[in-house]
Amino acid sequence: MTAEVAPAGTKSPALSVPVVIWGPKPPENRICTIRVLPDGSTIITGAENGHIVIWKLAEGLMPKQLMIGHSQKITAISQTSNSPTNTRFVSASADGRVCLWEIQDGRCIDSTSSVTIHRYIYPYTYKSSRHTRATRLFCIGDYSDIQVMDPQDLTVVFCIASRVEPDWISCFTVITHPEKEDQLIGMTLSGMMKVWTLIELEKKDPSCSLYEDESKRLEIQHIRSVSYICSARRMMLIVASSSWMIIDMDDLSTVVLYKNKTTSKRCTSGYLTDLDKVTIGYTDESINVFQLPIT
Repeated sequence: MTAEVAPAGTKSPALSVPVVIWGPKPPENRICTIRVLPDGSTIITGAENGHIVIWKLAEGLMPKQLMIGHSQKITAISQTSNSPTNTRFVSASADGRVCLWEIQDGRCIDSTSSVTIHRYIYPYTYKSSRHTRATRLFCIGDYSDIQVMDPQDLTVVFCIASRVEPDWISCFTVITHPEKEDQLIGMTLSGMMKVWTLIELEKKDPSCSLYEDESKRLEIQHIRSVSYICSARRMMLIVASSSWMIIDMDDLSTVVLYKNKTTSKRCTSGYLTDLDKVTIGYTDESINVFQLPIT
């Protein structure tokens, strides 16, 4: 509602002041997407009706803002950079709409629509020249391979593509190396592992894609997540719906392969929590910690 305020004794137009009144029944908010920002105190959630809510941990996880800009289910949310002081994020919905938001005042800065649906967005910052760094958004979804988006204007800059069996990417991770180029490890829905070297990204454009260096067919399919930690540089955890495996990154060989004992128990995700420990989450809301063999 709005309140009309007209100064006494003047002929100036009335001032419209927006007033938001929270009714006795809160709006529906069925959360389907969640993202924790790098500052560690801000959580952004997306709902099935397209609403976005910003929550503050310091205030007892109270909603700070309700942002309305989508009319379909939110499918992905991501900050535009990994800096703790960053105040912008992007959101994507099931109708192909992507919005750029400012957290401080809740403004929708820009938006675009396409035929592609994004399911996960990750900000990657790299050294574009000797003295400057740039950030690009790596996007995966209901399309083959990976789209790379500019976080400033939401345009697709180039694609990270495949020469061998292009397919939808179910998950990926970026491995940073202190003495060589970073690598992107992607997993397809059909169980193919792909390795891209992230080199000369500033020279790429829509007509010049970045292609994989290596591809390998894995022993598992329906992959849900992939995990890598710097302290265990040679190990990578790959989690599928009914099994998980550890591979050696030096030669991509299988170190451990574990299959669920019951077919009804499905994995959702997993993490390498230490050099010799793996944590796996399941659809029944249970979590198991596995001790890896010491080698």
